[in-house]
Amino acid sequence: SNGGIRAPMGPEPPYWLVYFGTDDIEAAIAKVSELGGSRLAGPIPVGPGQIAIVQDPQGATFALYAGEFDE
Repeated sequence: SNGGIRAPMGPEPPYWLVYFGTDDIEAAIAKVSELGGSRLAGPIPVGPGQIAIVQDPQGATFALYAGEFDE
């Protein structure tokens, strides 16, 4: 399993952001768009990979991650 946690930043309330792994972040972003969703940010380099924040057509926000995974 993979995951991370960080200290609160500013006045924003705590929240969870689910990440889905992919081998090709650009293709995954394109699929989100094809299915009616939208890109909110990224791809953004993070440590050993990249993330993108996207939203589905109903407004649910999640992240896509391409990079190294723990075994």
